[in-house]
Amino acid sequence: MDAKIMLAGVVLLMGTIIRDKSIELEYSLSDKPIMVSGDTDQLEQVFINLIKNAIEALATVSKKKIDIVSEVRDSMVNIRIRDSGPGVAMELRDQIFIPFYTTKDEGCGIGLSLCRQIIYQHGGTIRANYPEEGGAEFIVTLPLQENNSQLGINSAVAG
Repeated sequence: MDAKIMLAGVVLLMGTIIRDKSIELEYSLSDKPIMVSGDTDQLEQVFINLIKNAIEALATVSKKKIDIVSEVRDSMVNIRIRDSGPGVAMELRDQIFIPFYTTKDEGCGIGLSLCRQIIYQHGGTIRANYPEEGGAEFIVTLPLQENNSQLGINSAVAG
């Protein structure tokens, strides 16, 4: 699966909401295909959730911006989703991936824990970063396709 095409589809899907909320979107992906193995629907759900969280984080700020960037390094791809929102309070940062933990009025707190589980099942990692200038950045790292056989990912299961 080409992660670049999958991400373009997610951005297209979320584009109406992004435009309706007057959010600036900066979208920079590799010119070349980013081939990863996995379940397209599950990976799409991860990125939809991360972008949805970024949109929600921007509700209380005047400068509304989301950056989506991919970079291929060695045998991995890093996909970064960064927002210009208020960020995550220092005392809450260790809890955001815990199932059923939420700071939102609505929702049940399984989004980020489910994202982490899906990414781990695909041989990758997800982590949060908190830039000094504010906002939050989530970095999803996935192995490029040619290395998945070494990770023991079953192609029949992974898609």
